[in-house]
Amino acid sequence: MMKTSALYMELMRRRASENLPPAFPRQVLQRAIQRRAERVRLQIAAVTALLCVATAVSIHHVRTAIAQRTSLAAWSETAAQARVLEESI
Repeated sequence: MMKTSALYMELMRRRASENLPPAFPRQVLQRAIQRRAERVRLQIAAVTALLCVATAVSIHHVRTAIAQRTSLAAWSETAAQARVLEESI
């Protein structure tokens, strides 16, 4: 003899199977797999974007440092020439 809850669950399964298409469980699993694949693709895209931004910031930092050193060297040379000129006057 089945318990009332087991009978109720069986009744609900029958009603659900009457209202759902036969391929419903397979469709649910396929959608879940597709969502997981989409999530993985999104994560890969996010990581790629992060690496691109980090690379761009690093390159900018290096180029700015090089330009700053070049400018400081040029200004040091200009200042030395100005001192020499002042001393000669």
